[in-house]
Amino acid sequence: MSFIRIFFPSNFIHAYLQSFRGIPSIAWKGIIVNFVQSIFTCIIYFLTFYFVNYLKLNVFQAGFLISCYGAGTIIGGLLGGKLSDRFSSGVISGIALLVESIAYLTLVKNQHFYLLMINLFIMGISTYSFITANTLWVLEKCQRDENLRLQGMNILNVASNLGLGLSAIIISFFKFENLLALASLIIFAMAIYIFNIEKINHIKTNRQNKTSTISKIFHDKILIYVFLALFSMGIIIAQTNSTYSLFLTSRFPDMGVKSFSILFMINTMMVVLFQTVLVDAFKQINKMILLGISVFLLGISMLILEFSFNFSMAIFSMIVMTIGEILFFSISQFICYERSAEDKKGQNLGIFRMTYAASRVAGPFLGGFIFQQYGSMYLWYFCFGLGAIFAWPGIFSRT
Repeated sequence: MSFIRIFFPSNFIHAYLQSFRGIPSIAWKGIIVNFVQSIFTCIIYFLTFYFVNYLKLNVFQAGFLISCYGAGTIIGGLLGGKLSDRFSSGVISGIALLVESIAYLTLVKNQHFYLLMINLFIMGISTYSFITANTLWVLEKCQRDENLRLQGMNILNVASNLGLGLSAIIISFFKFENLLALASLIIFAMAIYIFNIEKINHIKTNRQNKTSTISKIFHDKILIYVFLALFSMGIIIAQTNSTYSLFLTSRFPDMGVKSFSILFMINTMMVVLFQTVLVDAFKQINKMILLGISVFLLGISMLILEFSFNFSMAIFSMIVMTIGEILFFSISQFICYERSAEDKKGQNLGIFRMTYAASRVAGPFLGGFIFQQYGSMYLWYFCFGLGAIFAWPGIFSRT
């Protein structure tokens, strides 16, 4: 079936359903836990509002607390991966959820600024420790072939994006204190659920007796390229949480924040509907070339945004960006996992998460500086430049 024919209605429905088949049931359990956890991860995006309006902190203090969460995610990604190489990734997922549950619960009554710093830092560590360990757990359960692992990676991305989309709806129905308590309770239940699946005394010895020709990350040019591209693309994507909304409200003042809401909805719906189908349609293409194309799409979407003099062009820009995002994150994580030694897969997935977390911290600072000092045009040109530079090694790769 050709790529174009997939998107006829009847063929698309068949391809969409087919892309969810074949995953082992135990891997599905990990995907479901990921979905539930990601519903409450979105709370972090609303904590600034909570700190300023409920706890009466100033904007600088609220921003600093969010940066503590960001610092925690940088550490958590690597920590979760390293521990998953030593112990069962399922156990590490469960422990991370337990810590995250406690962090949400203590946040309900915590009103002291310095304790909030620790609280948010621990929450960041536990959240990204879980994401890394859970990803590794799902991929380990898809052991039959690499296509199945790529499929599992796709479904994980769908689950997390669907969870984030639903969280915006759920948040509107609860007071913040009740929402934090509910998050704590449900995440705790998910931890218990994981412990019932994965025996807590299971130590990973099967990996440590294996050898691989790829043992040192900094000797692998492909992994270095993946991490550099990831950091750069993370900077681009980080603009959607900072300068992106400012640009849209200034370019389309009559629409206000509605412009950003529409584009956010398009992004979420495209990931949910097309993530598995798109990657599956292109899975026979050289993964490095596909990665380079996705990097270029992310970069050029920002150039299109600069020339969005009507809202339809902004929508087109978001469609291009989402296609690049869909391809980039599945393929880059897949390459990272497949290129890693058996006893270093958790570590390298952890470095992947750590790199992305660092880019999400650096992105708003760098983007905000360029936006304020030089204007949006130079920011979007800068983002396009990043895409063009890091697309080149992938597109022209012979590996």
